[in-house]
Amino acid sequence: MGEMSAEIILSLAQARARRDHLASFPSRALAGMMEKSRRALALFQHHDGITGTAKDHVVDDYGRRLLGGLHDAKRVVAECANFLLQADRTSYSFDPATGPEFALDETRDNHNSLPEKPVLTLNTGASEPSGGQAVVLYNSLAQPRSEVVSVLTDWPYVEVLGPDARPLHSQVEPLWPSEGEPDGRPRAGVYSVKFVADLTGLAVAK
Repeated sequence: MGEMSAEIILSLAQARARRDHLASFPSRALAGMMEKSRRALALFQHHDGITGTAKDHVVDDYGRRLLGGLHDAKRVVAECANFLLQADRTSYSFDPATGPEFALDETRDNHNSLPEKPVLTLNTGASEPSGGQAVVLYNSLAQPRSEVVSVLTDWPYVEVLGPDARPLHSQVEPLWPSEGEPDGRPRAGVYSVKFVADLTGLAVAK
């Protein structure tokens, strides 16, 4: 999920806010985040950013700026998706001091770390699992897409429901370690849930 996806969903959200005459939509704040993201990513037009021939402290600075740009773009996607999914958009509010309403597809602790997918918490320790977790999907393309979606959970007994609350075909499997890791056993307490999602063009659904 990159800058172009953020630009597209911001345009969709701004158009919806103008159509509904919602002055509360934070167009300026989100546009400011997009500008910061563009500037950070534009650094990599420089030859040192492309080839990695810069000194170590310059490479670290590039990495931090790139990570900041990615975070800004993802925050824009999360805020716009949250706005578009609201049943009553007049109640939507934006607080830049807090994080997005939902976890994003990948997280990084710093610019030197590999991305990690969040694990959805379904096992509360009670005799019955929790009521479930919503997964938000965004199609930034103009044409429909049908793809396999993979999410991580801490509970193997999962039923996946579509937007119409009907069950979807899904598959649960252990989370195997990446190639090259010393331990070949599956990760304890984490499971990969796969299902096929169908989205129309330029759509947000959960």
